[in-house]
Amino acid sequence: MNVNVAQVQWVQTNGPDGGKINCFATISTNTFAGTFGGSVFFSTNNGTSWTEVNKNLTATLILSLAVSDTNLFAGTYTQGVWKLPLIVRNDYKSCRYERLNEFRYPGCTYMRR
Repeated sequence: MNVNVAQVQWVQTNGPDGGKINCFATISTNTFAGTFGGSVFFSTNNGTSWTEVNKNLTATLILSLAVSDTNLFAGTYTQGVWKLPLIVRNDYKSCRYERLNEFRYPGCTYMRR
C-alpha cells in the first residue's frame, strides 16, 4: 500500500469512554479496544460508536487483546487470560468470557498447556 502522509489526517472517534486505551484487536470489520479501568469495548462502524462487552469478565485492567480463529483473548493485569468465543455476528454483548487455567509469576501471567 502506498500512502501519501501529507494528504491524510487523524480524526477523533467517539470513545470508547472507559479508561486509558491499552490495546486494539480486529476481526473482520469489528474493532475491539482493551482499556485500563473500563474493560473491553467493540465498534462495528470504525469508532463512530462503542459498546461495552464484559459479560462475566470481572477483570477491568486489560493489557492485551489477540484474535485467534473465532476467539478473542484478553490479557489482564492481575486476573490472568480470558477467552471470549466470537459468534459470527455483531452482537458481542451476548457472548460470555471464560477464564483460562493459568499460573502467575510476579509481573507475568502464563497459560498452561
